[in-house]
Amino acid sequence: RWTDHDMDVELDGPDVLPGRIKGGDDWYQGFLGARVSTRLGDRWRFIGRADYGYGGSDNDALHLTAMLDYRFRNWGSAFFGYRYMDIDYEGSSYLYDARQQGPQLGISLYW
Repeated sequence: RWTDHDMDVELDGPDVLPGRIKGGDDWYQGFLGARVSTRLGDRWRFIGRADYGYGGSDNDALHLTAMLDYRFRNWGSAFFGYRYMDIDYEGSSYLYDARQQGPQLGISLYW
């Protein structure tokens, strides 16, 4: 997994000195995971995914996804679910430790 993160913050206000902060880094991680897809009926399917990425003691990530998929035609389906990703990275001059989570919604097209 390759991550490229850039940050550009502009400071302005009555209690701070005006200025700009720039930072960022990019990094790679190997990861290992599993994915499961099982039918819940003629049109419904459960899809789950979990993986763990590791690029060193200060560079790891956990990614989890759970979705329900509804096949409405031969050519398409709609899915909804939840995604969670926890990233912990520490480079020589950049630190990124964050959790990203929330619902996901989309359409898959088949041909």
